[in-house]
Amino acid sequence: MATVKFNKKPLLKILAITLLILSIGLFYAFLAKQGFAIPCIFRRLTGLLCPGCGNTRAVLALLRFDFIKAFKFNPLFPIQFGYIGFIYIVSSLNYIKGKKFRYSGTPIAIDIIVISIVIVGTVIRNII
Repeated sequence: MATVKFNKKPLLKILAITLLILSIGLFYAFLAKQGFAIPCIFRRLTGLLCPGCGNTRAVLALLRFDFIKAFKFNPLFPIQFGYIGFIYIVSSLNYIKGKKFRYSGTPIAIDIIVISIVIVGTVIRNII
């Protein structure tokens, strides 16, 4: 019976990158809580909400387990972060399998649907 050799290096790199991303995110959430958030340039220039407006406040609400308030800050938040998480997981699995760290192997229809939902949702947020 042949044994499969498992290379731990790619997995450790993915774990290290994930921890780094989470650490940076939590640090930014802490800074935002203290009032040191990065202003939205799109909103400053146009006066309209961008697709990401409210995401920092939504993360802060989620850290307090206030899911309703997080949804009110940005209703697109679950779709955006779910999609980004999906892309990260698919890319990580490709890397662990020995391929490049890239998003591939899923139908483009998923990308088009998610991007369309975000665009339409952003337009609706600005109209209402």
